[in-house]
Amino acid sequence: MSCEECTEIVFKGDPPCHDCPRPKLIRSNALAWDIWVKCNNYGRGVSFADIATIEMKTLLDLLEVYDGSREDFEKVLFIEEIALPILRERNKEESSTDSEDKAPRR
Repeated sequence: MSCEECTEIVFKGDPPCHDCPRPKLIRSNALAWDIWVKCNNYGRGVSFADIATIEMKTLLDLLEVYDGSREDFEKVLFIEEIALPILRERNKEESSTDSEDKAPRR
């Protein structure tokens, strides 16, 4: 996936590129990225307080379907390690903005 696709799909137009350890995604990372995107969109656990981590069963199932390797598994976990704190921070910012919008006006 390209930086442009990352910007559009994951970070909705406002990516923290300066924090990205891999400014350009290389082809050998494409499968891991595609699997992470699917897990991010459809395979997160339930958490009432915050964004949950991706579910291991979903990740393992997708790796099997796409014939992924142990290396791909580790790459997906690496992406999650970088992206999850960013997604959680964004969620907090959005939640605080939403609660401010719903606060009664005086």
